[in-house]
Amino acid sequence: MIELNLSGNNLGPAGAHAVCQSAGAGRLESLHLDENALGPMGARVLAATGRLTHLRTLGLGRNELGHAGVSQLCSAASLGHLTRLLLPVNDIHAEGAGAIACSPHLTGLEELDLSHNPLGREGAAALAGAHQLGRINRLTLHDCDLDEHAAAALRHSPHLVDAAVVDLRFNPSSRPGPSIHELRDQTIDEIQRSFQALASQGDEFVARFYDEFFARHPDVRPLFARVDMKRQAQHLLSSLVLVMRKLRETPDLEPSLIAMGKRHIGYGVRPEHYLALITTLLDVLAEFSGDSWTPALQDAWREGLFAVCALMMRAR
Repeated sequence: MIELNLSGNNLGPAGAHAVCQSAGAGRLESLHLDENALGPMGARVLAATGRLTHLRTLGLGRNELGHAGVSQLCSAASLGHLTRLLLPVNDIHAEGAGAIACSPHLTGLEELDLSHNPLGREGAAALAGAHQLGRINRLTLHDCDLDEHAAAALRHSPHLVDAAVVDLRFNPSSRPGPSIHELRDQTIDEIQRSFQALASQGDEFVARFYDEFFARHPDVRPLFARVDMKRQAQHLLSSLVLVMRKLRETPDLEPSLIAMGKRHIGYGVRPEHYLALITTLLDVLAEFSGDSWTPALQDAWREGLFAVCALMMRAR
């Protein structure tokens, strides 16, 4: 066995220790332990084992590693063969990014994912200045609080010139419109009028959306394997009605959307799924709106949908 995925099992540090002491640990090339409540102690276990010497891919998303946990991983010479390090949603700040950037053991990384960690401008600067990361060809930093200055530092880094992909979606620097607090009254008016015009076709609209969504993105179908789709369609329609009603009441809407985003994390929804949802929704809206669909209305809906999804992705 060279690949092992035990994500979502709440193993904790003791479980990580058991994995490291297993007979096949020394042969593993890919290990995914996402969502296992490892914390810094679990990272310490992985770093100290000395048995994961063939590991190329390590996925530890949603484990609350923090700076202490990341520092443990960065100090592990036994992880020196890693080419893919995936650490989304781990409360990693600028300090943690700095530890990765300075690690002498991670110089072989070709892919690094630090999405949904509050790296900010200082974290981006640390990554941009890391000559040790010169082999990176894919850097994914979704929702990392990166402003225009941070984005510019990464895009113009002399050490990331060979990176085929520097993915900065869902950051302030790449947001295709205002936040939900910044939506103009005119934008809200246009969205609400458009939605009201479709109210009588609500059931048909959501049914058409899911048909199109699954046709375009068959990879999301397994997320709905045990779902009653009639009930799911009603959930979507109810959620849209709620958002439409509360668009001007952001103090009430914001916690509802963040809670909704948290539930979706549990369903297995990833950031890229939101973009797929938005593009599909826009096309189905255009189909049902007919001649009333204009470029201005499309822009209004795009701004509104991105603002809503950005809030949902703030869930941790």
